Amino acid sequence: MDTKHLRLHAFSLKEAIDTHKEDHSDVSFLSSYRPLLVAIDEAISGQICEASDVGLGRWELESNIRDVPAVAELLAKFELLLEGWALPSDQSEEDS
Repeated sequence: MDTKHLRLHAFSLKEAIDTHKEDHSDVSFLSSYRPLLVAIDEAISGQICEASDVGLGRWELESNIRDVPAVAELLAKFELLLEGWALPSDQSEEDS
């Protein structure tokens, strides 16, 4: 698990949610979704050391979160990192 990238993406996601929560109901939902908030806080404080899932997969498909690309992209990246995956962009940097 890449805890360094996870921490950086947690900071970015938290900032994006705070920025857009008043503008979009789906972002407002995320701003109060406890499992995500706990995961973000634990990632920032360096407490996450094993893969986990915040349970938003189906919600992401049914919501309109893609209407807020800044949040949708960061959420997807954060979830991949949280689940223990490397981001494709990180892998291409390693290959260089």
